[in-house]
Amino acid sequence: MIDAAFGAMPHLQFGVRGVEAAMDAATPSLLATLSIAAEPGVSVLGLALNLDVRIAAERRRYTDTERGRLRELFGSDGDWDRSIGPIVWTRGTINVPAFENTIDATVVLPCGYEFDMVAVKYATALEDGFIPVEMLPTGTVFYRGGDRMLAGKLPWDTEIAFRIDVSTWRAAVDAVFDGTAWLRLDERLLRRLQTFRARHGLTTWDATVEALLLGREP
Repeated sequence: MIDAAFGAMPHLQFGVRGVEAAMDAATPSLLATLSIAAEPGVSVLGLALNLDVRIAAERRRYTDTERGRLRELFGSDGDWDRSIGPIVWTRGTINVPAFENTIDATVVLPCGYEFDMVAVKYATALEDGFIPVEMLPTGTVFYRGGDRMLAGKLPWDTEIAFRIDVSTWRAAVDAVFDGTAWLRLDERLLRRLQTFRARHGLTTWDATVEALLLGREP
């Protein structure tokens, strides 16, 4: 029997103990170790968690170079006070098994290779330092109360703040792309680039883009 005991749920503490690059993933990913602690004597039978993850961009300082790269997201320097704010990164769900005292769970955070994603634009604009992150868990906790199974909802204001080193993000991307990057182009623009490349006898896409940056007419 399961009783809906909303408001009677035992207090849980959440934290992120560390983040590392996934070295064998098919796509760039980070692995965050989510730590969950229950009150002494409480038997947690499981958790069904929804996780909203966002970048708390307002929680760090930026160099002039970084501000220039982030102008597309936050505007000019005069706009930052009102424009800079949280960036939605990813949403996901995890199921945590039964535990007492504490348990760790792995949360996969996709770094992505799509430069149209705001989170990717933000992270790649940073020179070094850290990425400020907030994880917002919601969902249901199943626990034992005497001889009954009880269910309770996590409070909506639960928030986990942590940092990811920029070098760790880059390591996750390099583990898949090894120093290269992926850029999506309109098909018509790609055909124009192919024509430009053939006309100038360029043998690589790097050389093609470099030629354009040096001012050759397409």
